[in-house]
Amino acid sequence: MQRVLLIDDSEFIHNRVRDGFKGTGLDLLSVRNGREGIDIARALPVDLILLDINMHGMTGFEVIKELKQHRSTLNIPVVFITASNEIENVVKGLELGAVDYVIKPFVAAELRARVSASLRTKELMDLLTNEAEIDGLTGLHNRRHFDKRIKAEIDACVRDGRHVGLVLFDVDRFKSINDNHGHPMGDRVIQRIGKILRVATRNTDVACRFGGDEYVVLMPETSVKQVAHAGRRIYEAIVQDGELSTVMEDQPVTISLGGGSTSELSHPEVEALITSADQALYRAKESGRNTCCFEGMNDEIKLTAKQEAA
Repeated sequence: MQRVLLIDDSEFIHNRVRDGFKGTGLDLLSVRNGREGIDIARALPVDLILLDINMHGMTGFEVIKELKQHRSTLNIPVVFITASNEIENVVKGLELGAVDYVIKPFVAAELRARVSASLRTKELMDLLTNEAEIDGLTGLHNRRHFDKRIKAEIDACVRDGRHVGLVLFDVDRFKSINDNHGHPMGDRVIQRIGKILRVATRNTDVACRFGGDEYVVLMPETSVKQVAHAGRRIYEAIVQDGELSTVMEDQPVTISLGGGSTSELSHPEVEALITSADQALYRAKESGRNTCCFEGMNDEIKLTAKQEAA
């Protein structure tokens, strides 16, 4: 169900919009001041905002400026509601990023039509965005999506005091797989790991192909101990996978994995979290590969090819 947020300080407008939306199947949220509207737009998925220009406290112009400055609300379409003698304000609103406007007093049919058109446009834009953020080989999210999501999660971490975890891993000696068995075999390994990740990660996790044979899993609300538990599960699912173990008789597929969490950082920042997981991955490589390491923890897992076969 698509959600529309109405921000207007007029009880009359709230009643008109509510009546106009009856039978449309839209979920209408209504608030009477700009600050409350911004907070809701950041906290809940919102597909479109109906925004009054002239309100007590924050004006509609101030509201849209703040919405367009925050990553989580930047792409929510805004339709301004304005009085008929304020056409100059319509121009200003469109320049600030509004997609359309409705003149008061409005006819319910016109309001529904303009909202429907804006929602259809948003659906198409979301579809294009999603396709642009999917890796074609694995079906996982790609680096572009990861960069966007980690920024949003770190912002939430700073704002709400939550922890964010991160796991980085790559395939051990992947170049030799391509060199000795050909790139189609390398692609087969990459694809299989993508399928394993979709099963081995939680619904709240964000699994991405980082590039080449590198993968990253973003884990919201996760401490380093929880990252270690989840990282071990991912590691074991991959190195013990029956299909991967039979891909190449002469070279078992193994990975080296590193993990970290903002729970171990004094200041939650994107680069600091990535560096934390990357340093743990480096230790895994230095200790002989086929290993898990986690920043702030001394434990590791190591499975040799002989142990795996047993």
